[in-house]
Amino acid sequence: YLTLETLQGDADAAAEGWKIGVADNPNTNEVENFDKNRLLDSAGNELDPKNTDLVEDTTYQVVDAQNNGYKFKYTLNETNKTATITGYVGSPTTLNIPKTIQVKQQDYTVISIGDYAFSGCTSLTLTSIPNSITNIGDNAFESCNGLTSITIPDSVTAISNTAFMSCDGLGKIEVTSGNKKYHSSENCLIETGSKTLIVGCKNSIIPTDGSVVRMGDYAFANCTSITTITIPNSVTSIGTRSFCGCTSLTSITISEKVTSIGEWAFENCYALAEIYNLSSLSIAKGESSNGYAGRYAKVIHTNTEEPTRIVKENG
Repeated sequence: YLTLETLQGDADAAAEGWKIGVADNPNTNEVENFDKNRLLDSAGNELDPKNTDLVEDTTYQVVDAQNNGYKFKYTLNETNKTATITGYVGSPTTLNIPKTIQVKQQDYTVISIGDYAFSGCTSLTLTSIPNSITNIGDNAFESCNGLTSITIPDSVTAISNTAFMSCDGLGKIEVTSGNKKYHSSENCLIETGSKTLIVGCKNSIIPTDGSVVRMGDYAFANCTSITTITIPNSVTSIGTRSFCGCTSLTSITISEKVTSIGEWAFENCYALAEIYNLSSLSIAKGESSNGYAGRYAKVIHTNTEEPTRIVKENG
């Protein structure tokens, strides 16, 4: 494997790909120009960009000579001629992730956004994911609080449950219509075959059309903007930490079809004072069973038609 850091310029990288070690061409919008940028090794020593052979298992940096850009980190797979984005440097606001990276006239297809690649990049407000990406890793965009929308292309076949965790500003989730693994509905990311809601956001409404039977692990974890949630009748299970850290959540309705709630599903939902429990599960105030559902509750209703009927605290 070859690890690289490369500078994003103003070119349309998502359409044209990023070029390393070749001169800018105004007709192709190639990004890297070593007449304007410097090539360094991992220790910051200057290298001759035109006469340096890239070595496997070595980190390189392409640095903006004017110090007004930022860098990405990549891993290149020489066998498959593929690339994984593994990190960022600086404070990017817009990311046009490329379809290809070219090293010495060899194209590497960008197929993966690695674990924690953009985690904590709070300056990021917009990202373009190309139709070459197949995998979005664990916590890839975690805590990108400025990110307001995401569009998942047809090519994606694997998305971690925690890929977009703690993205407080996220309000719009879309999947392109040709994707065979996932679809979106009501700003929810859903794994079509398993009918699992993978990622939710502050504007999500859980679909009532039967397309969701399971709330995935971490589906709404640390989504601090949601205040109420209704679990529809099609849902039978709520995954581990599905709503943990939803600190503004004040009310939730658990439908009669829910038969299991995973561990810590509602942990740290400190404002969750009112619960409508229509299921057969035992949920009691102050208790940590059934995913902490009743841990912080002040009122637990057993029928939405009778909001004054309260389940008394044990003892």
